[in-house]
Amino acid sequence: MAYDGYPKSGLRFYEGLYELVDDPSSDSTISWSKSNKSFVIRNQEELIRRKMLSRFFCRKLTEFISKLKFSGFKQMKRSSGLWEFGDKNFVRGRPELMVEMHKRVSMARITERSNQMKAMSFDGLPLGEDRLGDDDDTVVPDSQESEVRYLNLKETVSTELKCFREHLIGAKRFIQDTTITKDQIRASIRCFKTLIDNFNNVWEQFRSGRDQELISLRHRMVLPSSDDSEELSCDQLRLNAHTLLKFFSEKTFNPFVEAFAPFVTVRKESASTMDALTEIQHVVEDSDTLIYRVTHDGFDGRDISAEEEADDIEW
Repeated sequence: MAYDGYPKSGLRFYEGLYELVDDPSSDSTISWSKSNKSFVIRNQEELIRRKMLSRFFCRKLTEFISKLKFSGFKQMKRSSGLWEFGDKNFVRGRPELMVEMHKRVSMARITERSNQMKAMSFDGLPLGEDRLGDDDDTVVPDSQESEVRYLNLKETVSTELKCFREHLIGAKRFIQDTTITKDQIRASIRCFKTLIDNFNNVWEQFRSGRDQELISLRHRMVLPSSDDSEELSCDQLRLNAHTLLKFFSEKTFNPFVEAFAPFVTVRKESASTMDALTEIQHVVEDSDTLIYRVTHDGFDGRDISAEEEADDIEW
């Protein structure tokens, strides 16, 4: 789907939902309504049994409905076991309208939060005094447009971080699933090792460009085994995957959020804040995509870009 340069990261839920509703093979379970301006959940049990909601990291219908409402969908009808949801910008044959829906919903959330709170929060951390000091480059936004852009990015990053935490839980369930193959477990190991490297690299690059003395997240870091050898048993591979995911969550991701917190839990826009938010957004979106591909698309977790680059080398 083409969106004329609009970032696709915010449209993942809408795009996935459109593809699901528009798929003729699922018409008996979920499909467009007669008006083509809403969709109907026709068989709740089948929706769960066929794991159609797994792409949205939902196991229950209630979780899916919560995401629908959070994303701006309104419940139209509920009768005889049928659930209907819609929005004026969710129309059959017009997927490009979802951009307007995402913009509207995002701006509504920003306006609501800015009206209710003088201080924003970042991933659940309260906003206190500016912890960067008096010599920080913090400035008051010189226009309403600049402030909206700043608050929009802050809101987006906060939401994406919370979703990412949920997706890590989904990844844990994935490797605990005894029905997945040996290759899928090996792919998960590569995936979790990549997450550790990527988050550490982002912080190292960010701190290297700061005047302040900032600690490295890699100090005293002893990585658990990332062995994904085919010779290992499924149980050993599953243990390696579980240990790596736990290490990433506790020793990489949480310290990563804490390290960036002083740069984003400030009341005003600054160059440091915008840089920090942008770096966080990029690594979280890329990591989210990697987890989804490994747990849903059968991706083997290898670095495709590196392989393509190697193929292009001429000796």
